[in-house]
Amino acid sequence: MKKILVFLLCLSATLVFAQDYSKMSYYAGVGITKNYAPEDFNKYWREGFNIDAGIGRDIASRIELQGKLTFNSFDLNTTNYVDYGNLSVPTIYDTLGYKTANGGQATILSLMINAKVLFPPKRSSKAVPYFTAGIGYSRLSFEQIDVQSSMDTKIVPESTKNVLTTGIGIGFDIDVTKRTDLYLEGRFDVLFTENESTVIFPIKFGVAIH
Repeated sequence: MKKILVFLLCLSATLVFAQDYSKMSYYAGVGITKNYAPEDFNKYWREGFNIDAGIGRDIASRIELQGKLTFNSFDLNTTNYVDYGNLSVPTIYDTLGYKTANGGQATILSLMINAKVLFPPKRSSKAVPYFTAGIGYSRLSFEQIDVQSSMDTKIVPESTKNVLTTGIGIGFDIDVTKRTDLYLEGRFDVLFTENESTVIFPIKFGVAIH
């Protein structure tokens, strides 16, 4: 928690003292998120959704500095988890399909500082492509999982990790009005979790108000 508070203070100071090339921009969006790695995360959890919010400020004619908060959520794929999760309860009923799994929602809350580079210069066309890259912290959480059969229950406890995160992606700003854009963005985020990194691919669609 202390690391996150320090990160927020640094982000606020950076945005406040950035050169005044333009007014602030405010972002809000939603989308879907594909879970790629590690293998267990890809196999035992379904594709999820994301909610995106943030602020940005131009620090050059084609470069914007952003602070973004993104929430990702993934439901447990109970069929795969029960069938292939190596969590067999020693009873004859397992082979008859009586075993079930409950809970297990996975969430990722990420706070990122991003640099967004527009190509070509902003406002030169209705749809402007951009490149984005950033660094920050993520909180990766898994709810408790209860695996049940007719005669026994196995509990996989909840877990939470705070980890360093980097991301890279591309997108489009679509000019709607003088002060409003729509944006479509796809990116890879890498969470540096222990043993093997966690990799997700969120696709976001939202609105930016300048």
